[in-house]
Amino acid sequence: MVVGSVVGLRVKLKNLNYNLSLNPLLGKLLKGGRIISKEIDIQKSVEISENLYHRVMLNAAKTILDFIGLGSLTTFLLISLVSNPITFNISILVFSTIYMFISWRMSRFVYPFIKAFNSHKSSLIVKKFPLLVKLTYTLSLLILYVLFLLSFYIHFLSNLPIFLVGAYISFIGIQLITTIRFLKENSIEYVLVTSYILSGVAIIISPFHITTLLIPPFLAFLYKLIRRAEEWS
Repeated sequence: MVVGSVVGLRVKLKNLNYNLSLNPLLGKLLKGGRIISKEIDIQKSVEISENLYHRVMLNAAKTILDFIGLGSLTTFLLISLVSNPITFNISILVFSTIYMFISWRMSRFVYPFIKAFNSHKSSLIVKKFPLLVKLTYTLSLLILYVLFLLSFYIHFLSNLPIFLVGAYISFIGIQLITTIRFLKENSIEYVLVTSYILSGVAIIISPFHITTLLIPPFLAFLYKLIRRAEEWS
């Protein structure tokens, strides 16, 4: 009877020691599992935020293409009615000013997504993104206004604001390639890229051939038509 009790006690002590040695291991495994689960959640959050950012940028680009088309058409009509060299530059400045305010609003909207998918980075650019966007666009606009004022004294500068705006529009088109590839969109979205690049080139050429200002509205209309045809098919 005593022997049986001793044996039973030894078994209990052995089980107790085993459990004590196992608990730290289980704790580590559970802690490791929680860390992995947290990392997976963070990664998913980053992917969702990045996807939303690119989606917003693509949708904004579609709207801005319409704005470029409308601005080009309005400028063409104004120049046709008021045959004055200053009319072109004033139209470009008005277009750039409106575009700057649109960009400011858009930057405030996309900033939470940029902050989310760069949360693992301690980047000063990410933290100061809204301020940097405002400074960049404000400085760009100031340069255009300064060039416009200087063009009254230095004649060859008169077309430089137009060239800069056209080059910037083409640059937007090139940047869109990254967005389209990230979202794995249909090849039809490359029509949007082409529209931006050709619109920029058309604006650059427009001081020498004013009719090229009709190309951006035509491209905006063509892109919209292709999109509608795809939706109906």
